[in-house]
Amino acid sequence: MPRIVIDPAHARRRLVTLTATGRKAFHANGKPLYDEFRATLVAAGFPYDRYLEDTRRLAELLEVD
Repeated sequence: MPRIVIDPAHARRRLVTLTATGRKAFHANGKPLYDEFRATLVAAGFPYDRYLEDTRRLAELLEVD
């Protein structure tokens, strides 16, 4: 079960921390999903590096209060 706490910087936001079991499951299952997602984007002709850059930028913009 993950640990969920209220973000002290923003009361409507929640911070989630995975347990050791959750981290292990994520790494075991997340890697194949990541590989499949990347292969699908590349096969569709979408530059994966651009996807990563755009996703990181969006995360930064959403993080600003």
